[in-house]
Amino acid sequence: MRRALTWVCVLLGIGLIAFSWAIHQRGSVVSGLSVVETDRTGLRLPVGSHTLTYTFENPEAVPIRVVGVSVPCELCSKNCRFSISQDAPFTIPPGRKQVVTCVLQVLKPDPFAGQTKLYLATDHAYEIDLTVEGEGVAG
Repeated sequence: MRRALTWVCVLLGIGLIAFSWAIHQRGSVVSGLSVVETDRTGLRLPVGSHTLTYTFENPEAVPIRVVGVSVPCELCSKNCRFSISQDAPFTIPPGRKQVVTCVLQVLKPDPFAGQTKLYLATDHAYEIDLTVEGEGVAG
């Protein structure tokens, strides 16, 4: 009985390790896709609306398809609204760059933080997190 319980624990441990590896593979890194500044921190912006751009580069020989963007999420943000203003789907051709425009609205003169996502269709399901953080100042 003790030996069977030991094997169950070993198999459960291996399963958990495999599951965590699969979840980790879903992160913000996509083979071949280069993203300039996905994380914008330390910003000091006046209260109001601001446009932020992110540049994606595809050095691969195959196109990369963006199939969706996340909807603005009040729970994902603190003192701001942060969203991607470009519609999906769109394709980043091989060897080309694509600029993605986001809108950040700072609500009051306090610290703010927000996150939004791009969803890509590749061999696996990938998402790229775009984050913003800083301090809202009175205009």
